[in-house]
Amino acid sequence: MRILSVFILSLLLLMIILGNNLKFGYALNDSWTPYFPNPNDISIKFNKSVDGIFLIVTIKLPNPCINITWGEPERKNSTIEIHTTILAWTGLCIQVIQEREHTYEIKELENGIYLLNFYVNNKLIKSFPLTFPVPEFNIYRSLSIAIVSIILLFKLQYKRRRFNLKI
Repeated sequence: MRILSVFILSLLLLMIILGNNLKFGYALNDSWTPYFPNPNDISIKFNKSVDGIFLIVTIKLPNPCINITWGEPERKNSTIEIHTTILAWTGLCIQVIQEREHTYEIKELENGIYLLNFYVNNKLIKSFPLTFPVPEFNIYRSLSIAIVSIILLFKLQYKRRRFNLKI
């Protein structure tokens, strides 16, 4: 009985000591620091809107303790810049990979090729060309081209066989 009470008292003292260290030790050193994602962890897709485009930016993050402030797109001639701020918490955090997504709408674009620059904490992370208007995929046009190509190839092959039979 006495051993059990000593054990419980020791355990309580240990919890108090660790609790104070966790409470004061980690809290004083933890902070938000700039985080720079790998360019391969950022995907940018775009879709056509009525009078512009929708840019869908997805960032894969190593944990949920990351704060993202999504900036607004700025157009400078044929360049579109997006500046974001990403801060990571240096303290304890569960390590679960997650994706965050944000959609931008850019209106009043003239036809042409634009360069999209994506900045994180004022550092260029990803850049790629963007064509406006966005080319549309037309299933009927693609199928009709495929069918006409098959018919032409068949006729060409048939003529060769017929020609070869006469010789």
